[in-house]
Amino acid sequence: MSTPLAVQALRKQLFDSGFPFVPVTTGSKKPIGGEWPARARALTAESASAYPDGNALNTGILADGLVPVDIDTDDPTLAHWIVELAKTTLGNAPLRYRTNSSKCLLLYRSTEDKVNSANVADAAGKKILEVLGQGRQFVAYGMHPSDIAYCWTTELRTIHRNSLTAVSPQQVSEFLTTVAERIGGNASRSRLQSGEPVATGPATAEPIPTEDETRTAQMILAKLCGELRAMREGEGRNGALNIAAVQIGELSAGWGIPRQPIADALLLAMQENGYVAKDGIHETKETLASGFKKGLSNPRPRLPDIDISRFLKRYDPTKNAPMVAKPNVPRAVVLTSLASVQEVPIDWHWNQWLPRGMLTLLSGDGGTGKSTLAFSLAATITTGGVWPDGQRCTSKSNVLIWSGEDSLIHTIKPRLMAAKADINRVAAIESTTDESGMRQPFDPACDMDNLRTEVRKIGGISLLIIDPIVSAVVGDINKANDVRRSLQPIVDFATEFDCAVLGITHFGKATAGRKSAERVIGSQAFAALARMVWATAKEEESDMRVLTRSKSNISADEGGVIYTIEPIDVKAGNGTTIQTTRVVWGSSIQGTSRSILSSVESDDTERYGKKMDEAKNFLYNTLANGPVPVKQVQQLARNAHIAHVTLQRAKDAMNIQSTKRKGEFVDGWEWSLPAQMIPPPENLLR
Repeated sequence: MSTPLAVQALRKQLFDSGFPFVPVTTGSKKPIGGEWPARARALTAESASAYPDGNALNTGILADGLVPVDIDTDDPTLAHWIVELAKTTLGNAPLRYRTNSSKCLLLYRSTEDKVNSANVADAAGKKILEVLGQGRQFVAYGMHPSDIAYCWTTELRTIHRNSLTAVSPQQVSEFLTTVAERIGGNASRSRLQSGEPVATGPATAEPIPTEDETRTAQMILAKLCGELRAMREGEGRNGALNIAAVQIGELSAGWGIPRQPIADALLLAMQENGYVAKDGIHETKETLASGFKKGLSNPRPRLPDIDISRFLKRYDPTKNAPMVAKPNVPRAVVLTSLASVQEVPIDWHWNQWLPRGMLTLLSGDGGTGKSTLAFSLAATITTGGVWPDGQRCTSKSNVLIWSGEDSLIHTIKPRLMAAKADINRVAAIESTTDESGMRQPFDPACDMDNLRTEVRKIGGISLLIIDPIVSAVVGDINKANDVRRSLQPIVDFATEFDCAVLGITHFGKATAGRKSAERVIGSQAFAALARMVWATAKEEESDMRVLTRSKSNISADEGGVIYTIEPIDVKAGNGTTIQTTRVVWGSSIQGTSRSILSSVESDDTERYGKKMDEAKNFLYNTLANGPVPVKQVQQLARNAHIAHVTLQRAKDAMNIQSTKRKGEFVDGWEWSLPAQMIPPPENLLR
């Protein structure tokens, strides 16, 4: 559930985008107080920024001037068909949905100032579709009474009201009438707008295509259009078009496949093969109409009643054409005025480290504990715990893991248990199943749509861990085009679900000393696509490790955190003891990623010893006259070109005391020499 501060920011965004909002009781659909339409119409920038009532954290949108198409059916096949029909007849629109229901809402804007409510009911009188009119509202953000959040395919807060597809009352009336005709129900007599009554549907129902029937029809249409496009004059184009129209007419009559988009696709194919230019558009349409008429008189049996393999053998399933033909218009460049773009701040899980909706890379040599580190962060997200630098994770969320290297039972779950993760909020991608039920490896190139479906079922995720990220690449990891093509579906997934993606990868061989982001194995496209790149390193003769920000397009790209990996025993569900590991976080460190990694990775014993001696002498001289504020010591060390890690190591070796000055609660820490090291005044080093 959102916090009042988050709801306040959301409502300000909606208001700035032209959507008058309505405070709604938390977890319900009921607006707060009376006269709420008048209050929504009277919103000002100041009132829109007001701190929300803690009992009204759901946010509705006033329907004035909008056309919210509310699909209210528990039948997923019928809901899918209505959505596709709306997109075909009215145009594309953002869709609001819940992961536990087929009920959803499409949002358009009206070409008229006033729109009245109208609905469609089935033959039994049950309302399955409604257009919300003037003075109504719908919940856009918040929690449904079933305790599931409302989601959008395109975030409403990021688009302006004027960018919604505009529809006329006549278009909406025709859409409602078509739905009523197909389900054998009735559209209400409510008037969408003065002079535009909604028609009543007939008593006989037409079929509604299933997803399999729609997919098979697309295969058939792709095959037919491909054959027509390849034909030339003298090869019987007119007869071939007529036969194609007959087949499509059979599908339309038997399965309920929409006719106009199919006709447009066939017509476009005839334009491309030159038939329309030679024989004219009138002749082409007559041939289409003749074939359709014949096909409509011979409905194709429903798909479950026939052998689908017969169709798949006849039609190439790899050629999948859209049901709506592309318009025959010249290419053009589309410009967007920045005045119409609503700017939004970066949304962070871990502030300045882990951004939502973006790809972050976690890179480093083997042995730095990258997977264990990632699981520690996953635990923080599932429990709303504390990040390594002391910041609090503001909410509890789900995490998804795709690992091609570690075992779920031996490694991943025990490490999550050691990190005290909420295991109920963690899921793993194991595999996929093909049409025959056989298990296959998960492939982002073709399985992302199915992954979206499964993620919606569990209520969304906030973090996807991919270990290693190279397993998502189809082709050569050293080729930029292969990397970009393979990772783009993952980047799109992150944006759609507003989740962070953490991809784990290795450093290339013999890259020590180079810029950290350039050390990532494979093509530089990995680091280029990621908005944030982390780097890890381990000190050769100790257990100390460091995590640094080596590249960032959206925040500071320096600084880091010290950590160690420690062994720990966890109790399995059957009572047995399992040995595993966990991360123990240390202090924050300053400096560039390159300098921090260099100081940790140095294997030159003589050089290492010299740097330690320099750091010890520096601390001795700096603290000889008494305690010095920590920030001042660190700044002086930077001026003397002493790495922060080396400074910390020297401090520990010399047992430097760290104390806080009395009465100071902010920045009051200071370092001092231990008593046995304080020199007499006459021996102070100058």
